Amino acid sequence: MDPPYNTDTSGFLYKNSFRHSSWLSMMDSRLNFVKSLLSEDGVFFCHIDENEYERLYLINRQLGLIDAGTIIWDKRNPMNGGSGIAIQHEYTTCFTKNAIAINKQNDNVLNILEYAKKIKDKYPTIDNVAKKEFSDWVTKNKTLTGGEQAYKYIDEEGRVYQSVSLRAPEPRTDKKFHEPLIHPVTGKPCAIPPNGFSRTPETLKKMMENGDILFGVDETTQPRQKAYLHAEAKKQITSVIQDAKKGKSQTTQLGIDFPYCHSTSLYNNLIGSASHEKNEIILDFFAGSGTSGHSVIELNRKDMGSRKYILIEQGEYAQSVTLSRLRKVIFSSNWKDGKALDCTSGSSHILKVMKLESYEDSLNNIKLVRQRQIEDLFNTTDKAEVANEYLINYMLESESKGSRLNTDNFKRPFDYEMDIAMDSAGSTERKNIDLVETFNYLIGLHVKSIESDIVRGYVRIEGTLPTGERTLILWRDCDKIGYEELNKYANRFDLYAKEKTFDVIYINGDHNLPTAFTVDEEDGEIVRSLKIRQIEPEFLNLMFAEEA
Repeated sequence: MDPPYNTDTSGFLYKNSFRHSSWLSMMDSRLNFVKSLLSEDGVFFCHIDENEYERLYLINRQLGLIDAGTIIWDKRNPMNGGSGIAIQHEYTTCFTKNAIAINKQNDNVLNILEYAKKIKDKYPTIDNVAKKEFSDWVTKNKTLTGGEQAYKYIDEEGRVYQSVSLRAPEPRTDKKFHEPLIHPVTGKPCAIPPNGFSRTPETLKKMMENGDILFGVDETTQPRQKAYLHAEAKKQITSVIQDAKKGKSQTTQLGIDFPYCHSTSLYNNLIGSASHEKNEIILDFFAGSGTSGHSVIELNRKDMGSRKYILIEQGEYAQSVTLSRLRKVIFSSNWKDGKALDCTSGSSHILKVMKLESYEDSLNNIKLVRQRQIEDLFNTTDKAEVANEYLINYMLESESKGSRLNTDNFKRPFDYEMDIAMDSAGSTERKNIDLVETFNYLIGLHVKSIESDIVRGYVRIEGTLPTGERTLILWRDCDKIGYEELNKYANRFDLYAKEKTFDVIYINGDHNLPTAFTVDEEDGEIVRSLKIRQIEPEFLNLMFAEEA
């Protein structure tokens, strides 16, 4: 995540000038959820600069996570003009739930290893023909860097390697580093590197036993080492990342005006290192301009992954910047001056946008109704004192009970509406509310399938609760599917669950479905009970449950 740096820099579209204590409070309320949301092999990255690094680090240490280290991002672009040293770096703190290695993602390395596997599968033995085919493919592959093309050799075991010198970087004075290796064919001592060997005789002996030493045709050639590519594939991400690319140029190409954002190349590096399985969920609850979502789309496009992203943003620019950017990147990967250069590089994509009810929306939908007996309290001699006591301690709870959530409207759940604030001036607009989706989140349902036919008046959902219970949820328009119609639909919707398909069934509105029935088994008739729950009370309990 990329929270406000709290630098009081002008130009940002969000508040970026808190007191340190306020910034800490704001961050603490968000970071407290991190541990519960992280998977067992999950990684939590948080970006910051020097202004709040120390305080951020201390908060992270309180999360009960493992400190995996801090990455220094060298932007290669010093900020000149200020006092003191020109700063050209920022930080990314990294924490994990368990002690795991965070390895670099190098698709080229993986592609080379994948091709080596094809060669091994193709040929019974890795002979000279197989070796040449592999070497030709590597050296002619234009997508590989020069360093990657050095790994053009494959041995009899199918291991990919390059040949590197065994010469010590500086002259060795100990005689043991100048002991010659014996050529396996001629039996004569081989030439010794000028500075001596970089390994001890014991290590060289083990390397020879493992076939990790390369000898020339005869003893006149210095022995060299096999440096295996699979070791490169497991290299950890380092504590310094150099990336001079600017995110502003990317948003400008998309035709989106946002003053500051990171480059996707930096995020590709970070997200790629934490998502080798290519199907992880990336959560960013300071979405900003949407760089993390943009990066996930790019990575999936590049390696055919199926990563998903969840972005959370409360700024007014969420629609005009964040969402607009994602839509454009999904449509095409090539943009200039706000126009797509092609429409063939788009991605198959489902983008769900949810707007959460705000505190102001809740207040706008409260209707206060005072009961007659309450009015009598205000006719006492201590009218002012009673009014003040009532206002503070009882009024909201007592007079707003009927408007917290009008469950009478659940009879037509697909037409449920609320007054939603449209601007800071207080104007509101009636908008539809998705009760179906809200309930899924309230009960923590892992959705398996959804069958929807609003015209006929129903939505049928199958899924699993956090308890592991198999669950069926039926939302219906009670005007279209009343008592008689529901009984007719019962078998169609599997509401009797005679095949033990479901453990729990939720239904909205009144019904007369039996909770116990007789079924035929091999041992005769048995009575089976069915756990049917009404949606309305469950919805209310969960919606207004007090936090523990």
